[in-house]
Amino acid sequence: RFGSNGYGNYYDNYDYNAYSYQQQYRSADYGIDFSNLNVIQWISMMQEVYDKFDYNDMECQKRLICEVMQSPEYFGEVSDKVRSGFEYARYLEFLSMPDDFREVLDEYIDASERAIGQKTCQEYFDCPYSLKDSVKRNFYGNAL
Repeated sequence: RFGSNGYGNYYDNYDYNAYSYQQQYRSADYGIDFSNLNVIQWISMMQEVYDKFDYNDMECQKRLICEVMQSPEYFGEVSDKVRSGFEYARYLEFLSMPDDFREVLDEYIDASERAIGQKTCQEYFDCPYSLKDSVKRNFYGNAL
């Protein structure tokens, strides 16, 4: 007996199961649910980032890295990807690179290591802006 693809029920079930798994994986709730986001929420969030985040301040950059890594419940898979990225970045220390790049890399690795600690990122880094608090305010209904 042949199924719709001409190969029989085994392959029909396999195709269905693969599709079902893919759909389940894609719709899993990892951090912010992008499917229900409001354009106004995004505009508000971007305006807050633009107004308050000092991207030239190393302390603010390090706090952002720390918060993203320390809060997978808010940043979802991004937290895991950042964590993995810094695990690989440690190997860059063995390569010859310009001093300026090495200094920035060392600072970022420091931020990633502090994210594993017991303290909050605010306690480690002197930066008034918190990306985590901004995400809470804009996407989780003033949950501060």
